[in-house]
Amino acid sequence: MIRGPRPAIAFFLIFALFASGSALAEVYTLDKCIETALVNNYGVIAARNSYDAARGEVYTGWGDLLPSISVSARANQSWSGFERWDELSLQHVSGAQRVYSYSGNLNFSRTYPGLGLYNYANLRKKYHDRGSSFHNYVRARSDLILAVKDGYYNLLKAKMLLDVAEDAVKRGEERLRVVQSRYDLGAASMSDVLKAKVQYGNDKLDRLSKTNVYKLAAANL
Repeated sequence: MIRGPRPAIAFFLIFALFASGSALAEVYTLDKCIETALVNNYGVIAARNSYDAARGEVYTGWGDLLPSISVSARANQSWSGFERWDELSLQHVSGAQRVYSYSGNLNFSRTYPGLGLYNYANLRKKYHDRGSSFHNYVRARSDLILAVKDGYYNLLKAKMLLDVAEDAVKRGEERLRVVQSRYDLGAASMSDVLKAKVQYGNDKLDRLSKTNVYKLAAANL
């Protein structure tokens, strides 16, 4: 696996997966995101398949240089008459016997048009195609890894900004509560209360904006 430089601190991100109104959380690391992307990305899969096909074409090119082989075999049987002198019976004995004969043939042949220059050029082309496919595959992996890292750190940034917005909303809510209490005691003016409400409303709008950015970053990754 091609890996980029590891961050000094191990970051963990939580992706919210919403289905049927319920949220399921799963923890992913940067390496896990890259590994998952490399396994499921169609561009990388297609580049890998093209590279494998180009490797197979190289073997086919070498196969075109090999001679063709033909093998044939034949078996034959016949009967042959014979006559011999039998020393025990002191008379001539005649008969027939079975005769087997076998033959085989092994041929090697190969035609190289143009003194074999075509075959040589074709093989060279297949090697170049294999090299090109390999570099395309490496580039597809590198581009995907770069995109995953970019999306990962964008999500991390969005999560940090969302946490800051959450803290701002909590502080704004507490500030409004304090100002409202002071106003009820006569220690603060209505203007102070309105300012606190406006700030609290702005903090909630900012939190909503940061939430949308975070969800979009998670979806992109």
